[in-house]
Amino acid sequence: GPAMRPEAPFLSWCTAQGIASPLQLQGIGTSYRYLASPNDQPEGRILEVPLDACIVDSTKEALAERLAHERSIGSKSKYGPYLDVLPDLESFSNFPRFWTPKRRDFVFDYDGGEVERRVATDERKELDPWAYACVSSRTNFLNDYRYSLTPLLDFLNHLSTVGTSASINDEKLSLSINRELKAGKEVYISYGALSNIDTLCDYGFVSPDNPCNIEMMEIRLL
Repeated sequence: GPAMRPEAPFLSWCTAQGIASPLQLQGIGTSYRYLASPNDQPEGRILEVPLDACIVDSTKEALAERLAHERSIGSKSKYGPYLDVLPDLESFSNFPRFWTPKRRDFVFDYDGGEVERRVATDERKELDPWAYACVSSRTNFLNDYRYSLTPLLDFLNHLSTVGTSASINDEKLSLSINRELKAGKEVYISYGALSNIDTLCDYGFVSPDNPCNIEMMEIRLL
């Protein structure tokens, strides 16, 4: 028969880890997976994840090294089913640091050098490119000043106008939004007040109607 898609073992693993959500994973087997509500629901909590189900470290660099290690031990990793649903390196081709030279040159010529400066600032040649791309695009910041790869939360996409709150109680991360949930509709959270340069470099997309967008120019004094 056909091979099982990795989402099924991942969702079983989430249940075993005590991860709870009224939302369902959609887009299975495609490059665009997201969380949606199966029915109309009032605003409030959309996700609860025990911290010991997360991969956590003090810096993004340390977290990337931890993620690369977990992948290197394969089925011995307790996070194996989660690692299996993370995107592969080719999926990050929209991120400026992975652009072809032709695409880079085209954009860098027209944007006043903004993206080029950001790519240079973000570069970490000593780190595994896949692990660092996953960490750059999928981590959330915990209120104890650590970074976390949080299973299921990282399938929630960004919309800057959604009021989003997170709290940690009893070693569990809870996430709530101020929007009513509509049956079958994708559920979004806000990653913060991010400009289009932030979302392009960290997540590989821009929003044409982003209320947080700013334009910057480098001015050289003669």
